[in-house]
Amino acid sequence: MALSSIKGTLQEILSTVFDLTNGWLNVNLGTLIEGEDQTARVLGTFTKPVASATYAPLRSTGFGTAVSAVASAQASAVVAVYASNANAAVRYCQLFNRATALAGGETPIVSFPIPAGTINNSGVLLLDSAFFAPSSYQSIGTVWAISTTNATYTTATAADHNVIVRYVQ
Repeated sequence: MALSSIKGTLQEILSTVFDLTNGWLNVNLGTLIEGEDQTARVLGTFTKPVASATYAPLRSTGFGTAVSAVASAQASAVVAVYASNANAAVRYCQLFNRATALAGGETPIVSFPIPAGTINNSGVLLLDSAFFAPSSYQSIGTVWAISTTNATYTTATAADHNVIVRYVQ
């Protein structure tokens, strides 16, 4: 292929995406990526999880054995919370921006009621990344707890609760 024909082809390609008058590069979703419906002006996407420990959320759990835990002792972001309550009274799932264990009486940054339940029909709290939009950042660390009171941490009964906190750091 002659150099002049390569030059001509390159000029044709560039003339469709480069506006010489204004000195702008003309691009749109149709010229950059696939998956768009230009008639409806939408772009279809699908989130594909990465199979890698580098990007996977970590998990802190308590299955009837703990009512509080230091999920992360460094800056982290909560992406999802699951908590169940087999107690006949409402309990509260709380998150704290700290890196050390709780002693009692601390004020949470958020407190979510978990409905009352029974051993056969537990009350459930489920908050995913749509709630956290997509995460709740804690600059010091992440501690979770189950409390009998809403505004401060008061130890609940461990055997009544299952907790899963998903976070990234």
